[in-house]
Amino acid sequence: MVHDRRVGEKELTLGVSGKLIDGNLVMYDTETDSLWHQASGEAKDGELEGQQLAELPAEEWGVYRWGEWLELHPETLVLTCAHCEGRGEATGTIDELHREKAESEKGDGHKEG
Repeated sequence: MVHDRRVGEKELTLGVSGKLIDGNLVMYDTETDSLWHQASGEAKDGELEGQQLAELPAEEWGVYRWGEWLELHPETLVLTCAHCEGRGEATGTIDELHREKAESEKGDGHKEG
């Protein structure tokens, strides 16, 4: 998702709040401290609650589907949390993550998907 950071005449400076809503990043703006849902672009709390950031056409910003990106940049590292992937490390290539997950599922009697 790529959103315009302007609301009316106000251009916002957005930062990462460290919070999640339904597994999605929550941003904040430094001008009003409103909280913004990354996926929808809607302000969920604060002075601008209910306001909507306009979605911009992704192709104009060089936004790629994951497979396209990985084809262009196979060395890409992916940040993941250990409890989500059942790993002790926080980074690795996506291929390593899939390979390790498949290996662990084989060991647990699960079918490789």
